[in-house]
Amino acid sequence: MKLTIPSPRSLGVAAVVGIGVALLAGSIPTSTVGPKENAGLERAVGKVGQDGGNLVLGSTRLCDSFDPAASFDTWCGAVFRLYARNLMAFSGQAGAASLRTQPDLAIAAPKVNSDSTKWSFKLRKNVRWDNGKLVTAQDVKYSIERLYSPGFEGTVSEKYLCLLSDCSKGVPTFTGPDKHGKKQLPTISTVGTNTVVFKLKSPSVDFDKVLALPQFSVIQKSRDLYFRGKKQSYGQNPGSNGPFVLHLDRRNHIAKFTRNKYWVQVSDAIRSPHVDSMSWKIISDVTQLNSATVKDKIDIRLGEDFGIGPEIKSFLKSKQAQFDHPLTGFTNFLVVRPQKTPLNRVACRQAIFYAIDKTALQNIRGGETKSQIATSLLAANIAGYDPKNDIYQSAASPRGNVQQASAALKRCGYPEGFEITMAYLNLGVGAEVFRSIQASLAQVGIVVAPRRFDNYSDFILSTGNVEELANQDISLVVSGAQSSIGSPSDYWAGFVDSRLIKPFGNQNLAVIDNPTINAKLDAMVTSPEQEASLSADINDIVMNRAVYLPYGYDRLLMYRNPKVLGIYIQQALGGQYDIVNVGLASN
Repeated sequence: MKLTIPSPRSLGVAAVVGIGVALLAGSIPTSTVGPKENAGLERAVGKVGQDGGNLVLGSTRLCDSFDPAASFDTWCGAVFRLYARNLMAFSGQAGAASLRTQPDLAIAAPKVNSDSTKWSFKLRKNVRWDNGKLVTAQDVKYSIERLYSPGFEGTVSEKYLCLLSDCSKGVPTFTGPDKHGKKQLPTISTVGTNTVVFKLKSPSVDFDKVLALPQFSVIQKSRDLYFRGKKQSYGQNPGSNGPFVLHLDRRNHIAKFTRNKYWVQVSDAIRSPHVDSMSWKIISDVTQLNSATVKDKIDIRLGEDFGIGPEIKSFLKSKQAQFDHPLTGFTNFLVVRPQKTPLNRVACRQAIFYAIDKTALQNIRGGETKSQIATSLLAANIAGYDPKNDIYQSAASPRGNVQQASAALKRCGYPEGFEITMAYLNLGVGAEVFRSIQASLAQVGIVVAPRRFDNYSDFILSTGNVEELANQDISLVVSGAQSSIGSPSDYWAGFVDSRLIKPFGNQNLAVIDNPTINAKLDAMVTSPEQEASLSADINDIVMNRAVYLPYGYDRLLMYRNPKVLGIYIQQALGGQYDIVNVGLASN
């Protein structure tokens, strides 16, 4: 689970494993539709008629690292997919199927014991690196062990790392392999060169999704040890076990991809490449990148999506059928802390829920094309989500309901309102969000005093500290949540599980301590077939308590060049187009 307090995004700055539809190697789905708005969200757009050609990528910069384990760029997951493979991977399909996992380097679904603590994988025997050497179980083991090394802090949630390592106060005690690769995790074992077994420290029905994260891509052990011996980075020249090989010139900001002669289609049920090569244009000026995109001078835009300026609004109208608006899975919410009077009364908190103008907050975040009004805490990609779940009637009254808010104030004994303090970060749209919330609540007599932070680190240190929040009398904080793996237990745990409350770096800002919620989170592990209903139950409990006020689901604005065929959004890869599987129209 990835929860932000807040993130740059929120500020504008079971023995049966859940596997996707079984696919024969190379049988990538080819059902297609013609161009229409949001067509790429559900299926591939345009049928690839022939292979060949060079695909031109464009962005303001290259990935922060081409070592998947070292990257913080969510959007680069689509790039890593070109040359890096995982044991399990998110499918090469659009729509809900894109959030499902299927075997990648594994030849079949893993064998999993009854309590989901032992996962056994058999590897394909026909996958080779771009130097001709076979991918081995030892490569898999080493790739995951190195995630614990000091150079990779923050790229992978400690929650995932603690599945395989002893942890002290939530921090893994294992610190990665030594430079000879001999220091190892006892929880990962290999049998020969084609079998790898994981023995988890705690049950996880979502371990297949964890293994599908870009950071868990398998790298070539011998190659990394060679670079470490020379004090060089693996990301400068990563090996490829996928269909493309990366050629990188960091000094001149040049990257290109050519085909890997050792990759064979029969070994890969996820990737079905059609182009011969890819080149990557770096256009650092966003306005110029916008122009290059809309004039079809680049084939696929990566990374930063469009800002909503006048020229983009005009283009949206003229080429509406070429745009997709994927939800990112990120839910923005306002924390309404119930620890002090009068917010220790649920009706007083409900008054805030009714009074908030969500349309104003949506406009601050870029309007309907960049944000969808949230009616519940659950994001659309999380099991249990129901668009009809709207207990505060936000869909009917997106600008707030003063009458309902005033009635709630009377019920809580403060008919004239009260005064509280809100913490906000004076970066990005933080100040605008504060002023909007302040204006909304002023309509019903609730006075919101500011507690401004000009430094991101100071903001996180203060808001993640339960005692400091109390000392500064902070009642409202902007935050948000997202699951990297689309799992309900992963999504909820950080901000509603009382067992994860910490004195520092705390994510449960409302300090929810509810045994019923904890029991339902545990039941998701023991009864995964019930996770949707359990997740919906948690949403109802938390929404009725009125401590996390959801106001927006983040969207991206993505453009489909009409010459690119077989193109679709891969939701699990940051809402980017799955560039590995596209083709080009003939000239």
